[in-house]
Amino acid sequence: MGAEIQPGSRVKIHFRLSLEDGTEALSTLGEEPL
Repeated sequence: MGAEIQPGSRVKIHFRLSLEDGTEALSTLGEEPL
């Protein structure tokens, strides 16, 4: 059980990647991220 990856950490990584993609998308649209 100790070798399992905790779901929380995977969600954080996925959320962070989504944030980075969203920021790049806003940059291409010419809008500044909040």
